[in-house]
This record gives sequence, structure tokens and C-alpha cells, in this order.
Amino acid sequence: MRQTKQVSFYVAETQSYVVDQQEILHLSIRKKLMSLIADHIQKKYFTQMEVAMLCDISQPRISSLIRGHVNQFSIDSLVDIAGALGLVVNMNVLYEER
Repeated sequence: MRQTKQVSFYVAETQSYVVDQQEILHLSIRKKLMSLIADHIQKKYFTQMEVAMLCDISQPRISSLIRGHVNQFSIDSLVDIAGALGLVVNMNVLYEER
């Protein structure tokens, strides 16, 4: 049985730039991936250095991921990190009539 996790995302009102719907979608996807990766790291009792070595990236970068610094990561880099940790990223695309 697969477990799913719902992660909510919001844009702080204090941000000084305008965020369009596409950017909100991208931020939401990145935030969800980051949360799932951080949960996986915690459940496996990995240290940040172990994760960094597995993913071939720096420990401070892993710290940024765990702290949720969403603007520092692309969707591509998060998919790569997830894969290096043995996670499989699946995607559903729905057609929305306008």
C-alpha cells in the first residue's frame, strides 16, 4: 500500500514581488519534493554528510534542503537528489478545460 503525504504551500504576503500561477505551481512542486526528501532522510536516520556523499553535493546544500529553502533548488535537482536516495518520483498530469 502506498502512503501519500499532503503538503500545504503558501506565499508569504511580505514578499515584494508578484507571483503568477505558474510560479506558484513550481514552488508548490519543489516544496512537496523537499518535504518528502527531508522526511525520508529523517526516517532513515541519515546524517547530512551521509546524504551529501550519496547525492554528490555539499552538506550545506543538504542543510538548506532540510530547512526548506525552496528558492535554492530546481525541480530537476530535487528529482536527482530523490533518485540518489532511492526514492522514485512519480507525476500525474491532469487536463483542465478553460
